[in-house]
Amino acid sequence: MELYVIRHGQSEANLEGRFSGWSPSPLTELGRAQAEKTGERLKGLRFDRIYSSDTCRARQTTELVFSGCEYTADWRLREINVGPDLAERTRTECMAQYGDVLSDALGRRDFIGFGGESYGQQMERVASFMKELENIPEEERIAVVCHGGSVVSMLGYVLGMRIPHNSMQLENASVTCFRYLNGNWKLLKWSDTGDIFAGE
Repeated sequence: MELYVIRHGQSEANLEGRFSGWSPSPLTELGRAQAEKTGERLKGLRFDRIYSSDTCRARQTTELVFSGCEYTADWRLREINVGPDLAERTRTECMAQYGDVLSDALGRRDFIGFGGESYGQQMERVASFMKELENIPEEERIAVVCHGGSVVSMLGYVLGMRIPHNSMQLENASVTCFRYLNGNWKLLKWSDTGDIFAGE
């Protein structure tokens, strides 16, 4: 089974330096263009199933990459929940208010103190999704559209280890590929963008 995982295109929160988490931040004009370009790159491939995070930016990306195709929205693919104390606020503003407490939360990927969730909780729901994929016939090709933190959690599941979030660069609208064969996962490609560039 081949798994193509696409990070959503640039969102307004990305552009403005805001925490997004579970907030309904839509795509920017650039983000829409990135998603359309990714769709062009993938149009030669047939996908047996398409899944998306149920957030606005992920669904918009899915509908641009796979125009006219049916897909399943799954909440387990959401980004980590940063909580209402941080969501939709700029990182600069939040850092000024919370200082070292926020720095520590970011380092540990643990936002429970802000009304959100921990890395472990995000990993648990992503792992649940990945385990379900393992029951899909191995000849199928699957597409998933989600978030940077979700893709890193998938990599952590595949490798059986915790991946420091900021250690892996993942571009908007990039494609990461995995293969599941004979009970084993393998990373084939990480954050492939071709000529897609984020944030410019």
